[in-house]
Amino acid sequence: MSGQTGFWYPSMDVDEIVSSIRGWGLEITNAQIQAPTAEVVQAIYSLFLSQITGLTADTLEEPAMRALGVVEVNQELYANALNMHLLLHHIQRIAMAARVQDFSMKDLVAPETQRTRLILSAFVNFIRFAEEREVFLKELRDKSLRTIEERDRMKQQVEELRAAIEKQKLEAEKSRPQCSALKQENEELRKGLLDTKGDLNKVVDEVAELRDKKKALSRQKVWHHSFF
Repeated sequence: MSGQTGFWYPSMDVDEIVSSIRGWGLEITNAQIQAPTAEVVQAIYSLFLSQITGLTADTLEEPAMRALGVVEVNQELYANALNMHLLLHHIQRIAMAARVQDFSMKDLVAPETQRTRLILSAFVNFIRFAEEREVFLKELRDKSLRTIEERDRMKQQVEELRAAIEKQKLEAEKSRPQCSALKQENEELRKGLLDTKGDLNKVVDEVAELRDKKKALSRQKVWHHSFF
């Protein structure tokens, strides 16, 4: 945290942090801030996410469950991991806006007391700041919702593309015997054309030979009449 740059919110008293969080609808105690656990901080950060962007745990869980629809084993394990990464992704975006540039997974699963208090102070102050500027808050909320919608749209496009590729593969497999038959037929036609060309050349040669013989006979007749 000492490496932070830019504007930094002041550290708040535990009482003030607890009062703000309760005011946003989550019942916690001073002791839970003074000795934070993963479960508590995840609930608090989820509250912050909902307060700023309008995204809830259910909103994040829906695309995760759709993405895991093809997973047949350990689905709950994968779902928990994916939900945690989705929460981290969105919290990191808010953290960057609150000038907490090094927020990591450790802050969600192994929170440290002093660091957590500083981060919560930054988030609480940022939310207060954002609430005073509703337009800014609405833009951030809309952007978060568009991110989820865009991800769902891209996932749908990927699924459609995968289905199209599989369909083309099946069609290619089905048409392979027909292609082989057509190739064989073309080869036979080519050979037939070559044979026809050979016969045609013979005919042309025979016609030329007959024409030469005819000319020779004509010359003999002319010579014979001239002589007699």
